[in-house]
Amino acid sequence: MRHFKRTTLSLAAVQALMVWAAPVWAQTAAPNTTTDAAKPTQQLDTVVVSGRRAALATAQKIKQDSDEIVDSVVAEEIGKLPDRSVTEVLSRVVGISMDRVSASNDPVHFSVEGSGVNIRGLTYVSSTLNGRETFSANQGRTLGFEDVPPELMARVDVYKNPSAEQIEGAIGGLVDLRTAMPFDFPGFKGSISGNVTHNALGGKNKPSISGLLTNSWNTEAGKFGLLVDLAHSLSSTRTDGMVVDPYYKATPESTTWFARDMAWRQQFYNRTRDGAYVAAQWKKNDVESSLTFFRSKYTFDWNEISVSA
Repeated sequence: MRHFKRTTLSLAAVQALMVWAAPVWAQTAAPNTTTDAAKPTQQLDTVVVSGRRAALATAQKIKQDSDEIVDSVVAEEIGKLPDRSVTEVLSRVVGISMDRVSASNDPVHFSVEGSGVNIRGLTYVSSTLNGRETFSANQGRTLGFEDVPPELMARVDVYKNPSAEQIEGAIGGLVDLRTAMPFDFPGFKGSISGNVTHNALGGKNKPSISGLLTNSWNTEAGKFGLLVDLAHSLSSTRTDGMVVDPYYKATPESTTWFARDMAWRQQFYNRTRDGAYVAAQWKKNDVESSLTFFRSKYTFDWNEISVSA
């Protein structure tokens, strides 16, 4: 029988083998009786993207699917176009400039919400509401966009080269205001929104509120839908400005020019805008019919203090 002596080298070798075998021992574990296959899986029916991303995607799809050059501004959510007036909404579109005066024949009075738009520098812009021609009791052939509550709009389409199938009369372009319809929603939907605007110069706070309620029903006579949308908005602004009329000569031979009139003006402007929109839809098989009612009321008053010389 052979005997081995314990030496420092043999002890080190044994310890090294024990350290090497330790991970092998740790890997041995009891089997897990609960497996991932036994866990119930949850199936998602629909993934709905909403908010700003959905609005941008909708505007992009409208532009891609159209045969004309069209740009759209789509509301992020119900009653949430990005501005306080349709004119300001249109100014977000490339190639559109907003008139910042009260009227085309009154260039000395400033308008906070704008009075009209030019498309690529051209005037004579036509306007429609859901594809039907509409206009205001002002100069020109277009709608006074400040009269329309933006809370009632689902989107605004701007056609820069109207086609023959659209209503004629547009030289600069066509602006189509689109409202929501009951079948745009899967069923019952209710929404209410409000905000307060602070006028730092005038020192006043003015509220705005809007609400929408819609539902649809499937019956033996077909699918019916009803939508009601209301909006109320107040605005108060103050404008300070210096106006200098064109210069003129005292005599035709004179080399001296005089200002015809110089005035300092302070204008206080108050506006109330109310809107109501009702839409009804019916569909059976391939036959679809709709009935809409739209009303907008715009009232304003201003007081002006002027010192001229």
